[in-house]
Amino acid sequence: MNREFNRGSTRMLLNETKAGDVMSSPAKTLEVNSPFSKVEEMFVNQHVRHLPIVDSKGVLVGIITQKDLYKLVSPRKIVEKTLSFDGSKILDGNAYYSKEVLDAYILKYVMTKEVYTLKVNDTVGDAIHSIVSHEISSVVIVDDKKKVLGIITTFDIIKLADKIFLENK
Repeated sequence: MNREFNRGSTRMLLNETKAGDVMSSPAKTLEVNSPFSKVEEMFVNQHVRHLPIVDSKGVLVGIITQKDLYKLVSPRKIVEKTLSFDGSKILDGNAYYSKEVLDAYILKYVMTKEVYTLKVNDTVGDAIHSIVSHEISSVVIVDDKKKVLGIITTFDIIKLADKIFLENK
């Protein structure tokens, strides 16, 4: 009986919790005509791994993830403690990227253009289903004009599960 109650509670949670209640908002976004090095700068400085890409009017046109960046360009390992960081490099932990190398890429050509989106009133269950069925790591939350309102990542869903776990402990 207790197990049945838990299944019902989980189903209710997934079907009643709104995406707008779980999303990270405001989502950090990047304008499509930005230099590609700005992608890594935002990953490092804003502590994000998913960047929705918008046009000059703020309309969603793509997304780029840290995984996408790693597939394009591998960071260089810092081997010399005396390596000079004069603004031409972006430090990322114990590695770095050359801005010149990154800026050889054009964001609109390397971003993922097919972005899976939901609305704020869609449910957490919808977000989980979208992430699992499309094998992606985030869903962008948009309004009717495709302006970015927030983002739900797999980490946001894990944080929600952890909160529920701690409340029921």
